[in-house]
Amino acid sequence: SLRTGESLGSTAATFTAGGLQYTTIDEATVAVKKYVEGSDIVVPSTVRDDDGNVYTVVAVNASAFGSAAVKSVSFPSTVTSLDYYAFNRSSVERVTFAEGLESIGYGAFSMCTSLSEVNLPASLKVLGAVWELAGWGGSAFAQCTSLTKITIPAGVTELPQLTFQGCTALTEVTLNEGLTTIGERVFEECTALKSLQLPSTVTTIERAAFMKTGLDNPVVPASIRIIPNSCYLWCGDMKSFTIEEGIVEVGKQAFADCALESVEVPASVEWIRTDAFQGNGNVKTIRLGSGPAPPRPQRPGRMGALDAGQCAAVVAYRHISGVDRAPGA
Repeated sequence: SLRTGESLGSTAATFTAGGLQYTTIDEATVAVKKYVEGSDIVVPSTVRDDDGNVYTVVAVNASAFGSAAVKSVSFPSTVTSLDYYAFNRSSVERVTFAEGLESIGYGAFSMCTSLSEVNLPASLKVLGAVWELAGWGGSAFAQCTSLTKITIPAGVTELPQLTFQGCTALTEVTLNEGLTTIGERVFEECTALKSLQLPSTVTTIERAAFMKTGLDNPVVPASIRIIPNSCYLWCGDMKSFTIEEGIVEVGKQAFADCALESVEVPASVEWIRTDAFQGNGNVKTIRLGSGPAPPRPQRPGRMGALDAGQCAAVVAYRHISGVDRAPGA
């Protein structure tokens, strides 16, 4: 006879136990398919169906807890993956993972506006796994407006696009050695994030990664070589920054519309792209590179990259290969 939810020609069966609906993966394992009821859920490592068959719980399916009225959920070490949108728009406040979790899917906790506490175990390798149907990944914690702190384990090498976008309460982020890539708009609109130490292993930062954050004095590591377009655009609390020697290019609008009081670019920089520092009306001095200064400070021209109309002086050096100009400048 067919078990609950089973159909002719189907190899999967579904059953409910402990406030959750499960679906079989094979004769020994199941995935959490759907939240049914309960406020504080403890997912067991093994579960028994109505016929007495025992299965190991190894995964959480797409949207399993989507929009669920749940307060807390804890997972056993047997669970290795959460699929896309696993908790999307749920009311969960606290999530606890045991060691064993390896992958968290696209948008898994997106728009969980009550989520304030989550631990990511050392076993985690993928955060924001690619949703095969859509062809992209990221957004794992996007719009989690109550999340205040998080630690990214060393096994995670990439933060894909929009991972923490709109996490407006996020004040503490720990990035461990091993991380190599910070994707597009990962920290966009993290307005409470005032500081962030980047590990030495980071080699790539993508467009607008820190746009509209609360960063006030970031250090840009030489390991990334190129500061991408719009990297720190609209960071309204940023009065200063440090670009390490070794950076070769500052991208378009990289530091535009911040609150900078001075601009200092190291000698390794060869290109400053259009509008890189545009809109920083409080800048008093701009220093490009190092070496013997010109006989006297030079007044800025109509350089679109610098937009230094209110700047008192520009000290420039000949090593700069080029400064992009705004159209008609």
